[in-house]
Amino acid sequence: MLPWLSTQYGADATAFNAAVSGVLLAALSVALVGRRFGRVNLLRTFGGPTAGALAMTAAVLPAGLPFVPAAALGLAAYLGGLLAFERLAFPAD
Repeated sequence: MLPWLSTQYGADATAFNAAVSGVLLAALSVALVGRRFGRVNLLRTFGGPTAGALAMTAAVLPAGLPFVPAAALGLAAYLGGLLAFERLAFPAD
C-alpha cells in the first residue's frame, strides 16, 4: 500500500498496512461476488470464521501454554467453533 510506511514507522506500520489491505480485499471481494452472483449473505460469509476466531481466543488466551500446544488448542477450538456455528445456524447444509 504505502512502502514508505515500513521504513519510517517499522513493524507497526507494516501490520497496519496488512490489516488495511485485508479489509480492502474482503470488501472488494464481497462487492465483486455480489455483482456477479447476486446478494451476499454476510452472516453466512463471515459468521463461521468469526465464531471460530472467538472460540480460539477464548481457549488460547487463558490457557497460558507454550506456542506449539497453544497452536494445537487454537486450531481445535477454531474448528469446533466454526463447525458448531455452521450446524446451529445452517442445519440444512
